[in-house]
Amino acid sequence: MGCRNVQVHDCNFTGCVDDTLGMKSDYALGRTIDSANFYVWDNYFESGCNGLQFGSETAGDFHNVNFWNIRIALAMKAGIGITCNDGAIIDGVNYRDITISGAANPIYMLITDRLRTGDTTRKVGTIRNVKISNVTVTDVVAGAHHGPPIPRPSLAGRSRVWKTSRSRTSRSLTRAAAQKPMRTSCRFTRRIIHRTV
Repeated sequence: MGCRNVQVHDCNFTGCVDDTLGMKSDYALGRTIDSANFYVWDNYFESGCNGLQFGSETAGDFHNVNFWNIRIALAMKAGIGITCNDGAIIDGVNYRDITISGAANPIYMLITDRLRTGDTTRKVGTIRNVKISNVTVTDVVAGAHHGPPIPRPSLAGRSRVWKTSRSRTSRSLTRAAAQKPMRTSCRFTRRIIHRTV
């Protein structure tokens, strides 16, 4: 909650029933607290929920968050999840060299207008400048309590906000099995490889 200058590396987290690594920021202290400068690399994660997750509590802003060389072997919701519910600006997030297997949804992004803060003038937040490269997804499975598998990246929530939140990257994703582009509103720097095994 509301952290800055964080490094997580060379960890092996298994048996997590909630998010394995969650970036969150609530309003418990009566104010927003920004989070910045996260560096996460060379880790192995298994999760009963999300592998790498922003939210659900997102009152304060998030800047400069970086993930690389991560293996997610189980994520009963999403391998990579970014939810913006409480008006935060989530800006400058980088994922590279990520392997996801056994996830119900490889990549999930959501913007809502929950706005759970004490600030009555709070506006809907934004997700922007997210770069995702060299992500390999295999074995998309149904989550134990979260519905059927969704074998492609998902964007959900306030469409008005998504139009202003897109990053400056390419527009298509590729499934290795069929080599057919998947249409999506999200933009990625390089191909995401999805293999049905």
